[in-house]
Amino acid sequence: PVIRTRHMSDKVESFAHEKLKGQYRTRYHTQKLLKFLADPENQLEKYDYEVLKRSQTQPVYLVPDFIENRSVVIKRYKTKNAWHALRRTVRRSRAENCWIYADILQNLGVSIAPPVAFIQEFLGVGLKGRSWYLSEFVVGPSCLDHLPTIDDETVQAQRLEQIIDTLKKIWNRHI
Repeated sequence: PVIRTRHMSDKVESFAHEKLKGQYRTRYHTQKLLKFLADPENQLEKYDYEVLKRSQTQPVYLVPDFIENRSVVIKRYKTKNAWHALRRTVRRSRAENCWIYADILQNLGVSIAPPVAFIQEFLGVGLKGRSWYLSEFVVGPSCLDHLPTIDDETVQAQRLEQIIDTLKKIWNRHI
């Protein structure tokens, strides 16, 4: 497929293909990613993926070794109905919000799963349809799993303080 791209910076590239538009990080630029960006629904079916969350409106998939031996998490956001599509036309999609907030959080020094791309589908006359958000899959324990394993109360208090500081940063930025 032919995807028109517009260079935005050293880090991010915009693309447009038929009814799809979006952005991706240039460090993930591969033919496999470009094919996915041009046709996410059909391309997803070509991979041996794991369903992390079953949902009618927001399924989440894990695709192992998607980009250069890196696993990628794909969140698909479906438009619930015509009213929802109309509302999303004047607001950012959930996938675009994830993309924007990922950048803000990284700039604040918050460790997150690195964002790969977001895709927005347009349904004629400017209505927004489905959207997709792709991020790297990061292996590691959750805070809920990690904190109880810390025996030293001082270290545990320090970790909790770090979490609270991070939440304050997020709160102060209205995220």
